[in-house]
Amino acid sequence: MPALSTRVGMAQSLSQSLALLQACGVLHKGITPANIVFFAKTGTGNSKDRDHGLSHPFIMGFSWARLHGPEYISDKTENANTNFTSSSGQLHMHPAYTGKTDQRYLKIFDVYSLGLVLLQIGLWRSIADIADELFPSAKSTINNTGHKLDEASEVGESDGWLKKKISEWQSQLVEQHQLVAQTDGIAAQKNPRRAFQKALVNNIERLLLPEAGKIYTRVVARCLTGDVGNDEMPRNIIDQTSDENEPEYILQDSIVKGVVQELERCNV
Repeated sequence: MPALSTRVGMAQSLSQSLALLQACGVLHKGITPANIVFFAKTGTGNSKDRDHGLSHPFIMGFSWARLHGPEYISDKTENANTNFTSSSGQLHMHPAYTGKTDQRYLKIFDVYSLGLVLLQIGLWRSIADIADELFPSAKSTINNTGHKLDEASEVGESDGWLKKKISEWQSQLVEQHQLVAQTDGIAAQKNPRRAFQKALVNNIERLLLPEAGKIYTRVVARCLTGDVGNDEMPRNIIDQTSDENEPEYILQDSIVKGVVQELERCNV
């Protein structure tokens, strides 16, 4: 895991990039870790000697991007039109943008996706891993139990009876793992994206506060709830269906003050 100062620098740079995109009237529509790249700055071919510039990420992946405004149209993004089948690659999109309605893409949807990226940066964990913690599947439960048995086996090496018993339990777990399909957990929720959003908002302080501090946690909560202008820790999700008739500066000012400038206050 990179140092917290490096991760905060990464978050600061990404938030500034999104603010600039929105100031130019650009909707990205695909802000995910897969669309964030880094370039080696110094060093040789040896990766150990290379400075990857983690504090200076670049946003790419503008395949679905368009200008903001009612006169501009674009296709629905692939993930919005795909049936939810797993926690991998399906959760970065805002719950209101499902592809099943005529809901147009909003600026706040990119802010939500940024919030998910900032959450992953703060925890240095994948979105699938976070989803599996909040909505554990049968497979993950079996895997976790298996890891605990492995640890117990190492401790109990001197006790032959215990080691034999643990080996029997592990064999049973392997059989169960082969029989259990990934049909529960987050995938079993009626609306996985909405359930995930609510679970994150309800657990954001427990998840992020010990790792990244109060300011960073508050910024992520603002992005995830859509309550970007809240001076305190947002706790309620703000639903919005249109922003194309609102003055551009309203959300822009909130993002600059509530996200960009707040992250700049983070002292590590």
